[in-house]
Amino acid sequence: MEWASGNGLRVSGANGRWSKIDKPPYLPASPFLTKSQGKTNPLQNTFVAMKTNTLNFARLTGIALLAMAILAGFAFVFAMNEVFVPADMNATYLNVLANTGLYQAMTWAFTVIFLLDILVSFSLCYWLSDHNPKMVKSMAVLRLLYSLILAVGIFHLFQSYYPEAADPYDSILRFQHYFSLGLIVFGVHLSLLGWILWKRMDIPKLFGALALFAGLCYTLIHFLIMSWPEFASYRQTIENGLALPMAAGELALALWLSIKGKRFSPMLSGSAHPAFYAT
Repeated sequence: MEWASGNGLRVSGANGRWSKIDKPPYLPASPFLTKSQGKTNPLQNTFVAMKTNTLNFARLTGIALLAMAILAGFAFVFAMNEVFVPADMNATYLNVLANTGLYQAMTWAFTVIFLLDILVSFSLCYWLSDHNPKMVKSMAVLRLLYSLILAVGIFHLFQSYYPEAADPYDSILRFQHYFSLGLIVFGVHLSLLGWILWKRMDIPKLFGALALFAGLCYTLIHFLIMSWPEFASYRQTIENGLALPMAAGELALALWLSIKGKRFSPMLSGSAHPAFYAT
């Protein structure tokens, strides 16, 4: 009695010894045989290349999101609070005049965020396009739209790049107006991204849930800021309560993609393709 294994070896029942054969006599040749099995084929190479490209775009997305989080922390949390005094035009002007370098660095930080947002729009589209491509494209277009609105706000910051040229207080107010308007669109984008992540099988559903919730918060809060002046009295309390889950919406995904993302297996039509496990 003889038995054939999948790695090209035959064992004889008579003496129990292994002998090398060209290929198993009754096992069909697999199109996904690996080099270690003595076979290569173009289909395998194609899928391996697709896997590599997808992983590269996933990691690029994670690194870009982390970079934006760091820049936003500097520009919006630190620099903006150092130079801008709400409802005090003179104090704001004097702060910008005394910290012109900080104001300029803040302006360039927002500019880099704008450029990274465009990069993330395309990298997300490429990374996630194997599942529901129409929805993924809509999600990417919404992020591009947010980026364009942000660019208008940044233009107003540049008008006061030198404080003597224009009123910094007015420039910052205009920036904040367009920034809030853009975050309404960004929230819709983030909710859509959360839904896409939730529906996939190769990404932990926690990231989809966090992004979906954060997106709803962004859209609701900034819609109220734009449409209900009295909301200003509640804004700080609500934002303090929702700050952590809102920040975690993209930050958790960014950390996972940067650290663990290289290990996840891209999916085709909702299930892992055998070629992705070829080595």
